[in-house]
Amino acid sequence: GVVKLPPLFRKALIGQRAGAHTTYDFGQVRLVDRMSGKLRLGSRILTPAKFGTVHSICYLPRPDGEKLLALDDRDRLWTFSASGERQAMTEEEFNGTSVAVAETQPVTPGMGMERARDREDFYQFIPMPMVAVDLDSDGKGEVILNRNISLAAQWFEGGRTYSQGEIQALVWDGVNMQLYWKTQRIKGMVFGYSVADITGDGRPELVVGINTGKGALGILGGRSMLLAYDLNMEAVQAPAQ
Repeated sequence: GVVKLPPLFRKALIGQRAGAHTTYDFGQVRLVDRMSGKLRLGSRILTPAKFGTVHSICYLPRPDGEKLLALDDRDRLWTFSASGERQAMTEEEFNGTSVAVAETQPVTPGMGMERARDREDFYQFIPMPMVAVDLDSDGKGEVILNRNISLAAQWFEGGRTYSQGEIQALVWDGVNMQLYWKTQRIKGMVFGYSVADITGDGRPELVVGINTGKGALGILGGRSMLLAYDLNMEAVQAPAQ
């Protein structure tokens, strides 16, 4: 995985060994170093002991100390202090995907866990990476997430999908992660998003990849689309296709 580590919040490669009876060795997310042309696991970084993985964590910059954010096996967002103290948890689900790994035993905490209908296999779902930014340059970071919206996550061939999504930016208010801004409802399944200057004007845009139509229900024939949102904070609900 890749994560922006405090205090400089530069991108770093992180890794994790397999557990004896689980996919990941819990509480053992480590920096990946290069020595003599080979990659090896280095120093350990702060992660939740029971469900933090290389795919489910993010650090949020704050003037009073960074926050560690982590998604659990139900796609809920947890907030921890810089020292690892639990501070908040959302009831909403975020960043769920259909990217699954089949398991023959109960799966890793920190990854989505479901059992396919009429099957004995368990599946763990790898969440989308969280994006931490400071768009208004006030020193208080925002985390950008996709809120999964569906009456029920549809199953197809051992997978899942969502019929709608909504990109949200959350900020820490001292007690909980609160909504800062959001896009309008997105019809289709969000499969990825990022913040980048795609117009070359020096200002970032929110870029969202979605799958619409029949493909959003797991059937061939869907259509993939790319949406771009202006992030001038005045037109965040006006997508340009």
